This record gives sequence, C-alpha cells and structure tokens, in this order.
Amino acid sequence: MNNEVFPCQVLVTPNKDVERVAKKFARNYDKSKVLNGSRKSNKNKIGKNPDVTLFLEEDYLLHEVVERRNLYGNMVIEFAVKHVPDIFIKHFLQPEKGGALLEQFLEGNSFAKPVMFEMDNLLIPDSFGKFAKGFVSVLYQYTYKAEGHFTMGLYFQKGQQVANAYEQEIESLVKVEPETAIMVKEKFDKYIEEKPLSYETSGIFTTPWCYSYEDEIFYMNTILNLAQIANEDTKVKSLIFLLILTRQPSESPFYKKKNIRALSNYITTLLYRYLSSLRGSQTASTMVGNIVKYIHQLERCVDIFDNSRLKLNTSVS
Repeated sequence: MNNEVFPCQVLVTPNKDVERVAKKFARNYDKSKVLNGSRKSNKNKIGKNPDVTLFLEEDYLLHEVVERRNLYGNMVIEFAVKHVPDIFIKHFLQPEKGGALLEQFLEGNSFAKPVMFEMDNLLIPDSFGKFAKGFVSVLYQYTYKAEGHFTMGLYFQKGQQVANAYEQEIESLVKVEPETAIMVKEKFDKYIEEKPLSYETSGIFTTPWCYSYEDEIFYMNTILNLAQIANEDTKVKSLIFLLILTRQPSESPFYKKKNIRALSNYITTLLYRYLSSLRGSQTASTMVGNIVKYIHQLERCVDIFDNSRLKLNTSVS
C-alpha cells in the first residue's frame, strides 16, 4: 500500500467519485506478486483419467488461480476499508440504512466493478491462453450481477457456520495481505459479540420479498447451495468465480462464442480433475454437475431480483 502514490480519500457511498477513485486505485495497486509468479504451463497437461493424481502443472495452475483471485479480493477489500468504509460497518446490513446499500450492490452499482475492469486479464492465468486486452472486462459486463449475488451468498452462508459477525466477515473474505488484515480487524473487532448476519436481517430478503414464493425458494436454494460448496474449498471457490465469468448469460453477445465456451470447458475439466483427486470420480462428477447447474441458474436468480422483487422503499442516509 503506497499512500504517497495514492493518498487515502474517504468517500461516502453511493458517490459519483467512487468509480473514478476505484479505477485509479486499481491501476496503482502492486500486482508484482502475481505478475512475477506467473508462468506458462503446458495447457495439454490436463489429465483425462479422473482417478489419477494431479499433474504438477495442474497443482501449480490451481494455486495460481487462487492467488489471482486473492489479488482481486485484496484490491476490493483494501479499497473498501480505505475509501468507502461505510460498507464495512454492520449498519450496512440494517433495513433502515444498509438494505438500500445492499440493494444497490446486487443491482450492479458496486465499487468492485471498476476494480475488476482495471484488473482485466490478470484474473486469468497465462497458461489458459492469450487474450486480447479488455477480454475479461468485456465478459464481466454480462456476469457482474451474477457474481455479486454469489458473493453475498458466500457471506450469508458463512454466517450459518460461525459464532459471530466478526468471524463471518473475516472467514468469508479471500486470504488478505497482512496490512489489509489489520485494517479489517480494526473495523470488525467490535462485532465479536454480535450474532452473524443473515439474509433475513439484511432488510431486503425478509419474506415476502418477492411476488412469487416459488421464486424466493428457487433463489435461496440456488445461491446458498452453490455458496456451501464453494465455502468448503478455496480452490473450488476460485474456479467457480471463473466459471461464472466465462459461462455467459443468454443475452450476452458472447453466449455462443466457441472460444469462450472452450475456455469454460477447460476450467470445468480442471475443477473435475481436482475434485476427482480428492473424492473420486463418482463424487466429483456429481459435484461438478451440481455446480454447473447452479451457475446456469444464477441467470434466473438475477432476473428474479431485478424484475420479480418487492422493491425496498428505504433510502441511504
């Protein structure tokens, strides 16, 4: 973190300056750990037999996928703590104030979006292929809402497994760098006595929150089931994020692009190989099938939230 290059400017969200500052923050962020650690692996060294041990190249590739996801996560978290700290306060999730902020986040008005746009192809390891500048940013335009819903699902699902709101926030984050972790700890230490937060306490997911109860059940089952799988393994979670990015929704002009589908299939194969090495081919096949199904269902979840929800009437103060 270099405050001389980028002095800390606290912004109130929502704010028209957030996108501008986030872009500048991402450009100046130290990405050397990922750039220097990247290597060109043999893409053809992805095994076909699911019952064998992972190749060294596959193991390294999984590690790199996690590290790149951690870089993005650290950028988002550090920016949030330094520049939009109001979203890192418990009241963010209270109906009278936080519900409206959460609503804006899930509608796609997130400070994380410009950070992702600036990170662009750094999210994908070099061994996945050579992509034109702006490749990830273009894909992300059609998947950022789905990722937002999945991210909040990770957070709320983790709340079912921990003792307090502090643990929920810390354990649902990516692996953060030491300096960033200190800033997060300063924000959340005081919530160690607070109960974990849930969809029900968010102010916008209290039943009835949708015109159709069937849609409510579909949304919750999809998001929480996918989040539960992801929260059990960091490598699986990181690969799911990439699959959400590359499995474009039907309205995307890239929905039928063969090269993007090939990339998605490649990531799915890597996920399958990894799970096979841990749990055997039969369990891996079931898990991957469920993951792909839930990711496909995210498109409907976004549509339910955008078009079938009883709108929140509160405003951010």
